Amino acid sequence: MAGSLTLERPTATGAVPDQFLPGYQLIRVLARGGFAEVWEAEQTSLGRKVAIKVMRHELLDQPQMVQLFENEARVLARLNHSNVVQVIDRGASARGPYFVMEYMEGETLQDMLSRGNLSRDRALQILLHAVRGLAYAHRNSVVHRDVKPANILVSRRGQVKIGDFGIAAVKAATVEHDDEQGPSGKQALGTRAFMAPEQRVSFDDVGPQADVYSLGVILHRIVTGKLPPGAGQVLPGAKIPERLQPIVEKSLHPSPGRRYSDASAFRDALINALEGRHIDDGVRSGAASALGASGRFELLDVIRQDDRRSVYLVRKGGPDGERIVVKRYIKDPEALRTVRNLLRVDHPNIVRIHAVGEREDAFIMLMEHLDGGDLRERLVRAHPWQDVARIGRDVALALAHAGKHGIVHGNLRPSNILFTAAGPVKVTDFGLPEHYRGEADKRNWYAPPEGGKGTPADLYALGAIMFEMLFACPVPENIWELWSEYRKRADVPESMLNTVKQMLAPADERYQLAEHVAQALSSLVAESEAAARVALDQAAAVPVAASSVVSLHWGQIAAGFVTGCLVGFLLAQLLRAL
Repeated sequence: MAGSLTLERPTATGAVPDQFLPGYQLIRVLARGGFAEVWEAEQTSLGRKVAIKVMRHELLDQPQMVQLFENEARVLARLNHSNVVQVIDRGASARGPYFVMEYMEGETLQDMLSRGNLSRDRALQILLHAVRGLAYAHRNSVVHRDVKPANILVSRRGQVKIGDFGIAAVKAATVEHDDEQGPSGKQALGTRAFMAPEQRVSFDDVGPQADVYSLGVILHRIVTGKLPPGAGQVLPGAKIPERLQPIVEKSLHPSPGRRYSDASAFRDALINALEGRHIDDGVRSGAASALGASGRFELLDVIRQDDRRSVYLVRKGGPDGERIVVKRYIKDPEALRTVRNLLRVDHPNIVRIHAVGEREDAFIMLMEHLDGGDLRERLVRAHPWQDVARIGRDVALALAHAGKHGIVHGNLRPSNILFTAAGPVKVTDFGLPEHYRGEADKRNWYAPPEGGKGTPADLYALGAIMFEMLFACPVPENIWELWSEYRKRADVPESMLNTVKQMLAPADERYQLAEHVAQALSSLVAESEAAARVALDQAAAVPVAASSVVSLHWGQIAAGFVTGCLVGFLLAQLLRAL
């Protein structure tokens, strides 16, 4: 199948001449398939291992295959997530197009399942990590279309990444083939055993639910040891754990509308059903230390755990209880004061803090859980200016309300702007230290040039975030030299650009109050909504063209005549009764 690779034993370790790929020394073939080869290589300028995927030379005369290959590089280059294989470079050579990826030394989930010694809990843990990366892709409107165990990579350190987006987001691309043909006589792209029923019929307009079906197949394979017997079917007599049975059945439903809406919803259901069983004992013990011995909370998932901070998802009050995020930070007196001040703050655009606890070396806070992810996960593409204005307005309202209580954020960034499934965005992590404080190689793209903390610094950060949303790139250091180029964006009104410009201006020219930013953005939102209403009214008022009336099918006219007669009869009966 297109994009599928078969892992094989390494070739002789003698390096391959690199004339066709300057800057890289090829070492050995890692995988070879009908579509491409993957080589282990060394990037000579940095002395690091990389993986290079090169399209097979004999396919260069097939434009559709070249398009598929180049699409994989474009899609992966846009995605930046810890559970997605990262593209480092791409290009073309005499041997064909290629792209360079981070090197993952390890094996695939398929390898691990085939050996037969992988525990169910470990397999589910791997699946959940992969689904996190897939959920990130779905939030950025990227559908994988070839999710399977062979595309889930596990490093020797246990890091999990999903790769091989080779047929993602490619509309109606088909390849001539003799077997596994669809109704059109052309091959349906993907791997048939994991392919959703609708994808077998047509590759067009396949949504995230197709990937959810593939996840259901993988989950069925993990819990039963076998693939489903057919599309939308569960193996008869299979001993599927009761808590997982509904998830398998819903994911494999023949109708896309009856499945989970996307990978995030699938992962949410799986986490709820597993009740923390997928978490390693060592990680669980660390979480237990942070949560304390009260036993009031049930650990569902570990979002992050390192020396500086730990973030857990817990549940309170049984299977249907409230989900709560627990954050543990190294003790910081200033941050602790800010968090305690937030306990009395209630605003629809600020994440609610339930409680704060203090220990000798750390402080812990319990916060509401939002299920829509953060803005950082949605910055792969440029956003419509209307969406940018709405999100910016909500953040400015949060900053303004916090300011009334003497609270500034101090570290505003996309990861601190959270979404609910429906409703306004909310700002979190007021007053908490930078995530990478003390890491010299990490630059804070959202800090103002003059540094420091305060409302003007927060407003600069908001302007930088909105700029990135509009143009899908961070604010360049020479922004004012390039500003005229950004002003040429015809789909962003001048008033919107001027608002962002004033947030990014030098400190003495910048907005000083969040209320002023909220007012400016609220006006832009109101204007856009009014324009949208006018457009809808105009569309509804457009009369039906005479040609459209003439072209009505006689069946439609007859149906209208019968309906009119029936309505007339009913009215006559009603009048007679009166």
